[in-house]
Amino acid sequence: MSEKAVLYLGGGGMSGVFGGGVVTGLERINIYDKLKAVYSCSAGTLNGAYFLTRQSDQEASIYWEELVYGFIRRRNIPIAALQRFWHRYIKSIKHDSILNAMYADKVIDLIQNKKVLQVETLRNQPIPLYVKLLNTSNMKIEYRDVRHEEKIFDLFQSGISAIPYYYPKPDNGHYVDGAIKEPLGLDYLLEKNPNSKIVVVFNLTMNRNFGHYIKNGLEGLLANTMYPGTFIKCFMQREKSVRKSLNLALKEGRVLIIHPHHDSVVQSWILDENKLKKLYNEGMDTAELINNFLE
Repeated sequence: MSEKAVLYLGGGGMSGVFGGGVVTGLERINIYDKLKAVYSCSAGTLNGAYFLTRQSDQEASIYWEELVYGFIRRRNIPIAALQRFWHRYIKSIKHDSILNAMYADKVIDLIQNKKVLQVETLRNQPIPLYVKLLNTSNMKIEYRDVRHEEKIFDLFQSGISAIPYYYPKPDNGHYVDGAIKEPLGLDYLLEKNPNSKIVVVFNLTMNRNFGHYIKNGLEGLLANTMYPGTFIKCFMQREKSVRKSLNLALKEGRVLIIHPHHDSVVQSWILDENKLKKLYNEGMDTAELINNFLE
């Protein structure tokens, strides 16, 4: 294979810290000349952006220094769920009064004002960053090249708008987190890059069980209160999509899938600083394995 490789950075909320460790390790060994493109979704989009601007060390600390405070609000889940049903079936509620279990706005504020992302460096980057989005008007997946976007932070906001945990403002447009429908989508990457090796960073557990179907079903019911009639099928098919991609990754010789050890996996809403740092370091340790695969 003569073409350079493709890196896919998956999402998963706070478990994205594993991917943050992976890209930090790759930045430190300066792997850029072996890559032709980075594809991403959800938390992987931020990991990819800071990786391409060579700010991975700065970005990774966001998880345990910043996001453990106010980004995930688990206690809001019961009331937030009730509000969504009330808003949909009983009486409209003012958007700003609807609680969220995850606040994407906090992340955007951080990368604009505190852990400042070098946007112009990202725009002029020879390696494209493609962000996976779900178009809610037609329920199709789209990949957008960050370099061609006028409003990069709006794109990022859409890319991490994880339904149903975050209720985007009405003027947010028709785009939300693409991982809602397709956390991996390896078949697309293989077709789009027929002569390239592909490294897939999957931050979640490889041990899939029936509980994942139940979780998707409950999330789909809540999502349906926000986008009536469009999300149920999407959520019900998501676990099937994940398993298809994982099986494909294990069979394809030109694909390397990187994932946490099953004892290290954390849930998307974990707020334990020590566990986050451990997972980050585990991700960093995979850099040499990836480098050897791309030789």
